[in-house]
Parts: sequence; C-alpha cells; structure tokens
Amino acid sequence: MLRVLIFVGMMNWVCSAWAQVPGTVSRVNPSSALLDCTMTRAEAEASGAAAVFVGNTAIFTGYDQVTANNQDPVVMAFDGDTLLWCRSDYEQTFADGRASGLLWDGDGRLYASFRFTGFPAGSPFLGAASIGWQPSVTQAGNATIGGVFQINENTGSLGLGTFFTARLSNGDANTCNPTGLAFCDDGDIIVTLDSFFSPLRDDLSVMIYGGVGASPFEYRVKLPPTLMFANNAEAIGFDGTLGFAGGVLDSCPQPGDGSVVPPAITSQPDSRVAADVGDAVVVAVQASGSDLQYEWRRDGVPLIDGPRIAGAATDTLVVDATADDDGFYDCVVSNSAGQVTSTSLLLAVRNTCPADQNGDGLTSPADFTAWILNFNLGCQ
Repeated sequence: MLRVLIFVGMMNWVCSAWAQVPGTVSRVNPSSALLDCTMTRAEAEASGAAAVFVGNTAIFTGYDQVTANNQDPVVMAFDGDTLLWCRSDYEQTFADGRASGLLWDGDGRLYASFRFTGFPAGSPFLGAASIGWQPSVTQAGNATIGGVFQINENTGSLGLGTFFTARLSNGDANTCNPTGLAFCDDGDIIVTLDSFFSPLRDDLSVMIYGGVGASPFEYRVKLPPTLMFANNAEAIGFDGTLGFAGGVLDSCPQPGDGSVVPPAITSQPDSRVAADVGDAVVVAVQASGSDLQYEWRRDGVPLIDGPRIAGAATDTLVVDATADDDGFYDCVVSNSAGQVTSTSLLLAVRNTCPADQNGDGLTSPADFTAWILNFNLGCQ
C-alpha cells in the first residue's frame, strides 16, 4: 500500500494515516507552473509543476506560455523517462488556462484541477462540463474560474467535469481557485478552494456572510466521482461555519457539519383575515432552526413596533386595525445559515360604521349625532 504524500505549493504534508482513501496521491499548486511538451521528465520535475508519482509513472500539470498574454493548460505523463502522452490542446482560446493540480489513485481514477482567467468559450471544457455541477459560467470578466475534470490516465483525454465559481451580487462570476483535492472513502471527492464573495451552496444558491474573515475564504465542496452535483459545500465565515471538522482535507464533510441549523417554517400564517376597524389582529408563524430572527412585512415593507403594532421582530405580530392596514403580510425568518419567507396573509379591514356609532352598546339619538360626525369624516 502506498504511503500518501500530499503537496500544496512548496509545503509537504506527510499523512501516513488519512481519513480518506489510503493509496492515493495528490498535489495542487494554486499558482501553477510553466510546462511544455518538449520537456524531459527531469525538466518537468525541476519546473515546480504539480505532479503525482505512482511506481515509475509520473504525471505533471502546468501551463504553456503561448504568447506574451496567453497561457494554455498542459498535462503530461512519463513512464520512467519516456513520455507517454502530453496534452496542451484542452484550451486554445484567448482565455488564459492553467492546469494546477492532480488527484490519482494509480488505478483508473485521475482528476486534474484547472484555473481560467476569462471564460474558455469554444473549448473542450464546455462539453466536458455540460452535465457537471456548474456546467457554465455567467460573465467571468477578469475573475479566476476553477475547474476539476476527469483525465484518462492512459491518453490524457478529458472526461466529465465541473466549473467552480463564486457569485457577485449582480450575478456575475467571481474568483474561485482550487487549492486541494482528496478522495473520500465513500468514493466522493473533496475539492478545496480559495473563494471570493460569495461562495455557493450545493444547490448553487449564494451563501450568507457572517461577518467573519475576509477574501479569499476557505471553501470546500464534496462531489460524487461524476462531478455532476455537489453533496455538500461549506465556507468558513458563511452560513454559520466557523471551521471545518477535522481540518480542511483530513475529513470528508457531511451535510450538517456547520454549527447553525438553517431556518425552516413549520407553520404558516392564515391565508386571509377579515377584521373591523379597532380589532386586534394577531398573525403568527412557527419556524425551526438556530438563533432565529423575525421580520414582519406589509406589502414587502418591513414593519416596526409602534402605538398600533407590536411583535414586528418576533414570531407573533399584533396590529390594532385601521383602514390603512389593508394589505399582504409575510414574515422573513433568518439566521447566519440562511433565510426563508412565509406565505402571505391578506388582511382586509372593514370600515362599516355600525348603528352603535358612539360605541356605548345602545342605539339612541346620540348615535345619530355620532353618525353625522362619522359621515362628515367619511367613516374614518
């Protein structure tokens, strides 16, 4: 059985007993290194390119400086000093592409990590990622896009893969750069990355920043071997995650590793309430989760407590109804792990001017005088 050697940049981590799969080798150099298909094995080893070694076989990843302003990714394999194959044709567009890391079990499972500056439109990566977790990218600009793809260990050809991006508030892609790769003992893959605002959950929604730390953020995603979806995604400083259980690559993340349980509504408000002017209208919501915060809204506008409104920041809202309180009411329930909005309640306030105009419980001539007053006021 192989002793596992993991290399990240210039740091060597020796892990003889690992929480994932023994007998695998991995190396990621996030900045990549210059490499081309004319190099000998000795030259490739001296280049600083990310490499993995099993027996006499060595595989290297890096980039070819095609022009002064353009790089293309390179992956090459040697058996001893003999070049088995070299692929520099993965991406030959105007986007800058670099191969930055490898994960290999020496027995058929080989993955490579990539980084792109600008979206590699028209390259084979698009077809390979077409059914991946992130199959495409929205307007990358100068952001660094990450990618992990299966590689055929015998030919170097691309298999299935996925892109990795963060997301800006306008929906455009932001930088997300692979920094580590590992196998889990269940066959899944962990990809660790440096992510800028904002990393994505496994359902591709944007994580909520908890105010801890600054870019780039430590981010890791657990995916099946096909890379078609994500089983788990977490980032330190987002959705209540303050650290990774067992370290970054020393354990395989599972859903629920975070310390905060996202909110979920367990009982919705009624769909409609009719009330008379002066009635106390009570609207309630029930939710599960940790450290919940509540925000009641009328027609999308947040409410605040006042002379006629109580509980605007609790699970129960009380409104002393006037004709101005007609509208749709809902509640936003949130914590550092996310937010959810209740269904809407329609409040219809009746302004009826009943016969007992003065509210003394009797009908008398005094009510006629009160009616005249109400008439002149428009029953307000």
